[in-house]
Amino acid sequence: MTLDEPHAIVEIGGADVLSYRQMMRRLGEKRGRVPWILPVPVLTPSLSSLWCGLVTSVPPSLARPLIGGQRNETIVRDDTAAQLFPEVHPVGYDEAVMRTRSEAATG
Repeated sequence: MTLDEPHAIVEIGGADVLSYRQMMRRLGEKRGRVPWILPVPVLTPSLSSLWCGLVTSVPPSLARPLIGGQRNETIVRDDTAAQLFPEVHPVGYDEAVMRTRSEAATG
């Protein structure tokens, strides 16, 4: 595959494979907070996004696609990105969080 091919899908991910719950817990630990994670199997993404709008500052219009996306597995299974960009090396979740936080502090 080359970058000249139209409609090419290039999967890009980090070095770790984590669930959304694991990411939220690890982020909470780094921030010195423990997130409340309540599994509610009955709510749809629409209802969940309305609930999110009530208890957080995230508007339901933004929360709905984020919540809906949790149903999809997002594991990179194709090495095209590594072939196209051999100089780029994925980092782990904790490193990515650390970099994001340090850039936000200096930004």
